Amino acid sequence: AAAAGNPRAGGAAIGCRRMTSRRGGGGVTSNGGGEAAAGETQRQQPAPNAWQVLKGVLFRIFIIWAISSWFRRGPAPQEQSSAGGTPRAPSRNLFPKDTLMDLYVYISEHEHFTDFNVSSALFWQKRDLVYGDWTSGENADGCYEHYGEVDISQSVQQNGSIYIHVYFTKSGFHPDPRQKNLYRRLATVHTSRSTAPSRRTRRTKNLLTGETEADPEMIKRAEDYGPVEVISHWHPNLTINMVDDHTPWVKGSVPPPLDQYVKFDAISGDYYPILYFNDYWNLQKDYFPINESLQRLPFRLSFCPLSLWRWQLYAAQSTKSPWNFLGEDLYEQSDEEQDSVKVALLETNPYLLALTIVVSIVHSIFEFLAFKNGQWGLGGGYGFITMTPQLFINYKLQSVAHLPWRMLSYKALNTFIDDLFAFVIRMPIMYRIGCLRDDVVFFIYLYQRWIYRVDPTRVNEFGVSGEQQQQQQQQRVPTPPALPPTPPQDKKKD
Repeated sequence: AAAAGNPRAGGAAIGCRRMTSRRGGGGVTSNGGGEAAAGETQRQQPAPNAWQVLKGVLFRIFIIWAISSWFRRGPAPQEQSSAGGTPRAPSRNLFPKDTLMDLYVYISEHEHFTDFNVSSALFWQKRDLVYGDWTSGENADGCYEHYGEVDISQSVQQNGSIYIHVYFTKSGFHPDPRQKNLYRRLATVHTSRSTAPSRRTRRTKNLLTGETEADPEMIKRAEDYGPVEVISHWHPNLTINMVDDHTPWVKGSVPPPLDQYVKFDAISGDYYPILYFNDYWNLQKDYFPINESLQRLPFRLSFCPLSLWRWQLYAAQSTKSPWNFLGEDLYEQSDEEQDSVKVALLETNPYLLALTIVVSIVHSIFEFLAFKNGQWGLGGGYGFITMTPQLFINYKLQSVAHLPWRMLSYKALNTFIDDLFAFVIRMPIMYRIGCLRDDVVFFIYLYQRWIYRVDPTRVNEFGVSGEQQQQQQQQRVPTPPALPPTPPQDKKKD
């Protein structure tokens, strides 16, 4: 959802996404009581018109919107009036457009930072940055970058925490509150976070070979602490974004999830610039565990401006889902599944990605229309692999059963969309090859349909023949009323 990010904060592709195919089993049914039941079902289902289909789609969209809106409701809004009962005035950004700023980045093992006088804690200092500048920097995009190595103590090696503290001050000021002449509260914005998140690691092994890919140290830890252990991990890339936004926000009326990031000053009522740690493009495979063998950690830190609408996309992605009460294993995507989407956005050709989105939308529309068409629609949801027995029967009888072109179109669309997704989303090569089985059956069936005659009396894999369809269509067409006989006297006049 947030494709327009900084790819430097990410890594290479990882992960495989297990695709769930909608193919089911099928076979050849005999011409018996099932045919009558199928024909009766077809007679009871009139074909929907375009308005009915459109009305159904709009109704489903409304239901989805209503449910998602209900679950995404935030807490009750605060009173938008001051203590005197007058409405709150819109706030302004404490850093106007084109404000000159200084950047200070400190690395510390303490969550609350006070060691401004310790020179080793200062990781990066950048002066005379311009708020809202999109043209400076090495690549003329407003971005700056700094690389260094972070020394870690024994405490961090043994699963301790390490924090990054970021300060932006107006040019000429300092973030240390103890420097009375250089510190101003309204001229300083600060944010911090842990840069070594704890992750659950599990020791696994190959069920066929009995071997494990874990190193000897991880095996020893698993024996000491059990198969699952929480270990601090490190990613060498991180981006600091300052949102270029001057919206006149009103305290208490900022919509979620943006209200988590917009911080108002308690005295002036104005808000500080929005700082955002952007690690959206950091892939899981690029994290590595912190242990006693590491003395220094590589760290590449970037600063970039960020537009409001892109920040909203990132904030929405990082917000926990309202379905968390169902449990993360039931509703939340795993890290590997999220990485597969990121890799598709980073590595897929933009034209192919756009084609995939368009085809997906068309596929959704066709799938809905297919299910609106009763028994034929249900059959169209399965792949051509279910027609494999029909190929052998066609060869023996030297004929093919009647299959409407609408059904054939549904099947072909599902098959080719599966092929498209198999090569867009990263997955095992054997699964990609397996997706071609439907294509083989499809082309063999087309060849048989070309060389063999169509037998309307044969029943296809869904228990319906061509003759039954013709009878059903004739029954649906109303018979015109018969004309009354001409009286004899009128015949004489004629």
